[in-house]
Amino acid sequence: HSFNCPGHYSRFDADAGGQQIWGQSTANLPQYALRIDAKGDIYAEGVDELLYGRLSNVL
Repeated sequence: HSFNCPGHYSRFDADAGGQQIWGQSTANLPQYALRIDAKGDIYAEGVDELLYGRLSNVL
């Protein structure tokens, strides 16, 4: 599985923790901790690293 970024013309490997596998991007994708409640709603509860260009994360 992979994610394509048309902004950076990059591809990231979802099975390898968002590692960049091709393109111009300068960082891997951050990993989000998700929670799914009983109704099936999905919530982001944390992130594993500082988001690119941020001094602090909102989560």
